[in-house]
Amino acid sequence: QQWKTINSLEIGGLCGRCRDVVAWKIKYKKYKPLTAPKKCTQCGEKRIKFAYHILCSPCTKTSNQCAKCAQKTGIIGKAVLPGQTPEEQMEKTILDKKMKELPERQRRSILRNGGPQLQDHDDDELDEHLNDSTSSDS
Repeated sequence: QQWKTINSLEIGGLCGRCRDVVAWKIKYKKYKPLTAPKKCTQCGEKRIKFAYHILCSPCTKTSNQCAKCAQKTGIIGKAVLPGQTPEEQMEKTILDKKMKELPERQRRSILRNGGPQLQDHDDDELDEHLNDSTSSDS
């Protein structure tokens, strides 16, 4: 399950070379995530939440430097998974969050019945299950 979260990481704020290095580490299961936040080398605060970075996100944005090598080369923004638009990716994360809020029994029932589809899903099914679960808890 840990590899599912690692594989779904968005690689952003890095130059092309560093992005390729981190993508390689993820692809070949060499990526080791941080267990605790690291200190930023620029501001000195514990804000770094991604492995192999030396600059925090706010410092990266303000100084326009790579978060891994701290060079002012072509910074690549947030990476989008291949075959998905940012809107589709956003909808998928919202859907995943709603699915995690459901009890295990209802979640498995939805997945067994084909699962909610992104394009024709209006969140009615999930909202209905969420309302049912909150009313039955009371």
